[in-house]
Amino acid sequence: MLPLKDVPAGLAITIFFQNFGPAVLLSARNNVLNERLLRYVSELDLSKGLNAQAISRTGALAFRELVPEEYLGAVIGAYNEALRDTFWVALIISCLTVIRAAFIGWKSVKMAEGEASPTIAAV
Repeated sequence: MLPLKDVPAGLAITIFFQNFGPAVLLSARNNVLNERLLRYVSELDLSKGLNAQAISRTGALAFRELVPEEYLGAVIGAYNEALRDTFWVALIISCLTVIRAAFIGWKSVKMAEGEASPTIAAV
């Protein structure tokens, strides 16, 4: 527990990291998705007219208009593999967070009988 005078700083730090972590990880997962999608579509070696970068730029729904029907299943499979890789990033970060949380000390916040609850002084 923090002393009452340090509670605002503790809350500010907590809120900062709650917002900073997802912002950074969202960018990282987006980079993984784009890089893996380009790799998987390039490995398909579809036709000379199909560009992996164009498929990546069009988005998850609009690429169906760009890809011929005979290659659509293969490109959807490549997209699925790229998405699976992005979920791996989220899973790994979650597991690391759980491991880190296991080493945080536990403190009892129960009050002894007859003890008055602390009050926060008005600013």
